[in-house]
Amino acid sequence: MVGCFYTAWLLCFVTTSFFSLFIDGNIYGLVGVETGHTNYGITSLTKDREANTSLQGFKIHRNKLRRMGCEDRDIVRLHHDCDKSFEGELKQYLIDENIEDTNTGGYNPSANSRVERRNRAIKQAFRAVLFYATGGLGYYNALWGPGLRFATESINYNDDTTGRNYYKNLTGKEYVYDIGGGDLSFGQSIVLS
Repeated sequence: MVGCFYTAWLLCFVTTSFFSLFIDGNIYGLVGVETGHTNYGITSLTKDREANTSLQGFKIHRNKLRRMGCEDRDIVRLHHDCDKSFEGELKQYLIDENIEDTNTGGYNPSANSRVERRNRAIKQAFRAVLFYATGGLGYYNALWGPGLRFATESINYNDDTTGRNYYKNLTGKEYVYDIGGGDLSFGQSIVLS
């Protein structure tokens, strides 16, 4: 492919199993952060940490970056935790797509520090929106998945402490808030089923 490339896509699983969660079968969050240009992050909820699940999550993340990006860019390197979640089908896909495969080389949070910082930011943002939406009541299990996705998007759409906006870095456009429509405060919309 001719054009610009994202230098890296960092992946890791954020496990919340110590909270004994089971939300529609999803107990893990696959978090990816584009580190070359935009710092845009994506969270996908998953039922397991199998290599095929990692592959499907990576494809979703890659397609979203391609679709949203304002330039013709693609991922050239995947840096991830060193565990079996990123072997097998995912490893073969990376070889077939000519994407460099690098890992942290064992448990070393500083080797994947950007994703680890993003994980911490997502969890902090989720705790804040959960408290705001529920007044501190115990709805963590029911709101875990939607809350993680909401927190990830909130981080993308708002400027960080240096003034960078990850959505704008990716798309080349300012995010236009749909007040009263799709952009409600977390917990503001109630769906009865």
